[in-house]
Amino acid sequence: MAYATAAELASWMGLPSVDETRADLKLDAATGLVEDDIGQSLVSSTDTVELTPTYTRTLVLPRWPVTAITSVVVSGETLVEGTDYTWETAGLLIRVSGCWDEKVTVVYTAGWDPIPASVKGLVLEVASGSWGNVGAKKSEKIGDYSASWVREGMSLSTTDRKTLARYSANR
Repeated sequence: MAYATAAELASWMGLPSVDETRADLKLDAATGLVEDDIGQSLVSSTDTVELTPTYTRTLVLPRWPVTAITSVVVSGETLVEGTDYTWETAGLLIRVSGCWDEKVTVVYTAGWDPIPASVKGLVLEVASGSWGNVGAKKSEKIGDYSASWVREGMSLSTTDRKTLARYSANR
């Protein structure tokens, strides 16, 4: 699911409307770049995961921020929050006593709703980068040919990656 809509892209670029199919394609690609870079989807969703025992008191859930834990099951037994485990929004599942020494099945909700404005803006900027300028050319010189590009294809800059670092699954 793209982090912005075709209507938002049109507004971002100051246009009354855009070709929705083209806009959706660019927004999906830009969202994909972001998710590839941070290693997780930011869209809030409920997921079921099976975690391998770590023989420690703490397990790390694959996505964050965690907003709810629906269930934690070990060997067919549903554990009780507060008595058997606690959790943190950073994606940590903490055993109250003992350690995680068996496979654990967790149903939990993680992600942002709405998508953070900085991320949505970045997706809109990346998607709009070559909208009216197919090659994203910034300048061109004819004698002894030279060209300068806004972005080389659809890509993330160092600044973009710094913006996204706070949302990385590799925390």
